Amino acid sequence: MKTAPHVTAILDRLEGILLIPHELLHVAAYRLIGKGCQYRLGAPFVQRAASINRAERLFVLLFPTAIAGVAAVVFFLLWAFTALALAAKDPIYPLQAPAWHVVIGVSFAVASVYAASGTGDVVTAVRLLRDSKERIDQPPDSSGQ
Repeated sequence: MKTAPHVTAILDRLEGILLIPHELLHVAAYRLIGKGCQYRLGAPFVQRAASINRAERLFVLLFPTAIAGVAAVVFFLLWAFTALALAAKDPIYPLQAPAWHVVIGVSFAVASVYAASGTGDVVTAVRLLRDSKERIDQPPDSSGQ
């Protein structure tokens, strides 16, 4: 079953809006390596303005996922250790956790979702690494190119 064009346009726009933090991290990665890029707020991608080498492309691809993944791990560890420490003192703590503890748990969930949103970038990075390895491992082409 095909999706109607207007529904696809709405879903693309929604994706662009939800992924603004992810795309802004791509922009930050371009800035960190000193390369230009173009991004329109709400667009589902960042367009590079200059050519970049393989290492720079890998950095730009993986930067948002790495940042969100590290944030998710930090929030989870903070939530888990505080929950365990406070539950040891007060057994009913998990039932009446303060708002700050709930916020840490929600932050973990949000960071996990943004880390997962980089799955396509990770797949692209793996393909980039695999393709470059194949080119290195293959004997030179006899045509001189």
